[in-house]
Amino acid sequence: MIRKVLFWSHLSIGLVAGIVIFIMSVTGLLLTYERQILELDEDSYSVANPDKQAPLTTDQILQIGRNKHPTESHFYIRWVNEEGRAVPLWAGHHGYLIHPYSGEVLRHGEGIIADTFHGLTDLHRWLALTGEQQVLGKNITAYSNLVFLYLIVSGLYLWFPKKWRWSIIKRQTRFKSGIPHTHARHYNWHHVFGFCHYCWSYWWGD
Repeated sequence: MIRKVLFWSHLSIGLVAGIVIFIMSVTGLLLTYERQILELDEDSYSVANPDKQAPLTTDQILQIGRNKHPTESHFYIRWVNEEGRAVPLWAGHHGYLIHPYSGEVLRHGEGIIADTFHGLTDLHRWLALTGEQQVLGKNITAYSNLVFLYLIVSGLYLWFPKKWRWSIIKRQTRFKSGIPHTHARHYNWHHVFGFCHYCWSYWWGD
């Protein structure tokens, strides 16, 4: 009886919350590599230095920002310890990539990739809802996390074989070949991917 209740609750809750959980999983995976992807994007603006010019100083970069925004009081400069790398400069909310030798502005703003990650962050946190609707989106994602925890626990219980034999365990953790029915194949895939996801969540976190 317990197994039957868990099965139907696991299935129905998974169908209802599956879309939100899928969105959070995909966006969370992409956001995990945000820093590396943004660094690759900035690296594409690197310049050559055939004349072996000395790079601009921090004061010179700061002066460029002050010339563009004379009323701004907050500036941020980040140096990357690689020859030819463009220098990120922020003047308040205004971002630039500065040529390290000439002071030329190579890029205005944070770029398309950074804007995309801002959108992914909003989608991950509150389903990209705006204004007062953000509270609703945040509650939906928060409760979806609790639902996801229930799906993991109930799925693990349902995955446990009634008899603990190595042959049964191996059969439930590997893809089967020659399955005649689509339903049976999907059932097999669900068991395998579910077990793999549980192992990933246990060792590295979700």
